[in-house]
Amino acid sequence: MAAPGSSRIPRLFPQKLRRLREARGPILFPGRKKPANLIYDVDDTPPFAVQIGAAFQHLFVISVGWIYVLLVVNAIGGTSAETQSLVRMSMIASGIATIVQARRGFGNGYLCPLTCSLTYLSPVMLAGLTGGYSLIFGMLLAAGAAGMLVSRIVHRLRILFPPEVTGLMVAMSGLQLVALGCPRFLGYSKTNTAADPRALLIGVVTLFAMIVPTIWTRSKLHLFPMLTGITAGYAAALASGEFHSAQLLGQVSPGFVSIPHRVASGLSFKFALLPPFLIAALAASLKTVADTTLCQKANDSGWKRTDMQSVSGGVFANGLGSAISGLLGGIGQNTASSSIGISLAAGTTSRVIALPLGLLVIGLAFFPKAAGVVAAMPGPVVGAVLIYSACFIILGGLQLLTSRMLDSRRIFAVGIALIFGPVLKSCLTSIARFQLSSSPSSTLPPRWQLCWWSS
Repeated sequence: MAAPGSSRIPRLFPQKLRRLREARGPILFPGRKKPANLIYDVDDTPPFAVQIGAAFQHLFVISVGWIYVLLVVNAIGGTSAETQSLVRMSMIASGIATIVQARRGFGNGYLCPLTCSLTYLSPVMLAGLTGGYSLIFGMLLAAGAAGMLVSRIVHRLRILFPPEVTGLMVAMSGLQLVALGCPRFLGYSKTNTAADPRALLIGVVTLFAMIVPTIWTRSKLHLFPMLTGITAGYAAALASGEFHSAQLLGQVSPGFVSIPHRVASGLSFKFALLPPFLIAALAASLKTVADTTLCQKANDSGWKRTDMQSVSGGVFANGLGSAISGLLGGIGQNTASSSIGISLAAGTTSRVIALPLGLLVIGLAFFPKAAGVVAAMPGPVVGAVLIYSACFIILGGLQLLTSRMLDSRRIFAVGIALIFGPVLKSCLTSIARFQLSSSPSSTLPPRWQLCWWSS
C-alpha cells in the first residue's frame, strides 16, 4: 500500500520512469541555489502558456542563424530552392539538438538552443566551392563526429577552463553579437552603405520596447520582452515601409504545408579540407563550454567552478547537432549565445522550454511560408535583438571573469588575449584584402582565397 503523497509510478524500472515523468528535479543538479533574479530557473516547470511564449521568443532569436545559409548558397552560386532545402533541414537538426541539449547526460541539462553557426561559415563555403553540397555535408558529418569525440575527454581538461578563460570567451561571444547587430541596427546593408534614419528609428523602437518590460514591469510582460520588442519592431517597420516580405515569401514553396527534402547530393569527404573543419569544430566546442558555464552560473547563486560533466554533455550535443545537420543536408550547428541572453533577461531559464521550442522549430520546417515570415525579420529589428541580448552576455562574461581574485598573471593572460586577438584578426583581414585586390593572380589558389580572407 503506497504511503500518502508517495509516487504511484510502477516499481518496474522506477528510476527511468521517474526521469521520464519529471523533466526537472534536484536529482539533476543537487546543491544548487536558485538566484533571486530568476522567476523560473532550470529545475522549475513554468505554466504551459509561459513555455509556449518563451519558445516563440527563442524561435525569433535563433532564426538569425538562418541568414548564414543564404550567405553560403550565394557564395557557391546556388538557387533559391537549394536555400529553402538547406534552411529547412538545418531547422530540423536545430530542433533535435536543442531537445537533446536540455537532457542531462546526453546534453548539458540547460536551456541552450542550437542554430546555424557563424563558426562553420568559412569552411562550409570552401567545401562548397571545392566539391559542392555533397562535400559540405560529408565534412560537417566528420566535424560533428570530431566534436562528439572531444566531449569524451573535455571533462578531464578542467585546468584549461578557469573562470577567467570561460568568462573571456563568453564576453567575446557577446562582442561578436554587437559586431553583427550594430550595422543592422543602423540600417547598413550591401545596398546601403550609409546609416538609414528610418532603420535607426525602427531599431530604437524595438530596443526600447524590450527594455521597458525588463526594467519597469513585473507583470507577465516581464517574461516576454522579446515578443514585445519584435511586435513593436514589425509594426514600426510596416508603418515606415521597411518591411517587405512579399519577395521572400514568393520564393518559398507554393503550398502552405510541404515536406522538407534534401538537396540532391550524397556525402563525400576530402582529407585536405579536414583541418579547417576540425578547427571550426574545436572553436564551436569552446563556445559551447563558455555558454554552458554561463548557464551554470546563471542558475546557481552559489556557483564556484565549472561542472565539467555538464560541459561534456553540452559539447556532445553540439557535435551531434552538426552531425545530424550533415546527414540531413543542413549547415553546421552551435549553441546560440543570444538565446541564453534572452533567457537571463526574461528570468526564465527552465530546461522544460527546450521541448516545445525544439518541436516548434521542427514543425516550422514543414510550413515554409511561416518560416519565411520569421526569416524576413527586418534588419533593424534583428540588430536590436542582438544588441539587447549582447548586454546580458557581456555582463555575464565579465561576472564570470571576475568571480575570483585576478592576480598579475591572470590579468596579463586576459588582457593580452583581449587586446591582441581582435588586432591580429584585423591585421590578417587587411592584409588579405590588400593582396586579393592588388594582385589576385599572384596570391593563394582560388579555393584557398576565401579561407585566407576570412581568417
